[in-house]
Amino acid sequence: MKRTILVMMIMVLVSVFAFAVSLENKLIIYTCHGEEMPGAFKQYFEEAYPGVTVEFLAMGAQDMYDRVKAERSNPQADILWGGPTNIFLLEKQDGLLEKYVPSFDRSVPKEYKDVDGFFYGQFLTPPAIVYNTETLAEKDVPQDWDDLLDPKYKGQITIRYPLASGTMRTVYSAMIWRYYKVDGNPQRGYEWLKKLDANTKDYTSHSSVMFTNLVRGLAKISIWNFSDAMLQKTLNGYPFGVVLPKSGTPVIVDNIAIVKNAKHPEAAKAFVEFVGTKQSSVMMAHQYFRIPVRTDVDKAVLPSWMKVEIVPMDIDWVAFAELSPMWMEYWDENIKGRGN
Repeated sequence: MKRTILVMMIMVLVSVFAFAVSLENKLIIYTCHGEEMPGAFKQYFEEAYPGVTVEFLAMGAQDMYDRVKAERSNPQADILWGGPTNIFLLEKQDGLLEKYVPSFDRSVPKEYKDVDGFFYGQFLTPPAIVYNTETLAEKDVPQDWDDLLDPKYKGQITIRYPLASGTMRTVYSAMIWRYYKVDGNPQRGYEWLKKLDANTKDYTSHSSVMFTNLVRGLAKISIWNFSDAMLQKTLNGYPFGVVLPKSGTPVIVDNIAIVKNAKHPEAAKAFVEFVGTKQSSVMMAHQYFRIPVRTDVDKAVLPSWMKVEIVPMDIDWVAFAELSPMWMEYWDENIKGRGN
């Protein structure tokens, strides 16, 4: 019943758009938001637009970028849903995105959207330290990034392979950025990552493998985004605890964009409008632990967990986007598996 009411409310808001154009009968979405939320909004959108069939492929943000770049001469996706600003800036730079200014443009702060209208932030997603509450004593829980380098955690950390994950690319690059912004040299950041590598048990091919490692006690600690960790804890009952580092975390702006020369552009625009409403933002906050960027969402209707303290790390995202690929290539070739 609540779902039907929500869909009806969203439709009232986007009905002007819906009746102004004829939508294609298909929509293909590449997303790094996992399976749960995209699966739900696929159903909601198909209920609102019965003539459109939605297909989504879940993958890491970096995989999304690599895939849409490889397909640029014959685009297969219509929407890129999720991923950090640094990756979307590269996609824009490579001419992979279509400009579209949605109706909610004025409700998104300028720091959370592309200045030229090629992509828009939807959520703030802070990376955090995640741990198994059943296998790690409370007194041993790392409270900040540097704590992860303690030798007592050797072999106890499982990490999603950074080169395939927008979240982990951002975290690893941020660890370098902390030092680079001081002296313009990434070396101290590389040394930090080498020490983390020494404590890392494995680099998993997918976040689900990382979660399995934690749940089964194959590892005790990981780094992942706050929203997904809380979702897995609530939805699946996983014994997860989450720590937001007090020194600051590279808060990711999760974006959405339409692919250049998409085969279903009108359906893509309708989807951007659909998931961009205030009602969608509130629902995503309550059910999927997403922190909305819209300034016109009434805080009184948002969940109480949003009162958690988040300290954003100071990052120049434009410079970050330029430097991160080089830093991660160096990590992959010179640090991964060599920390011992």
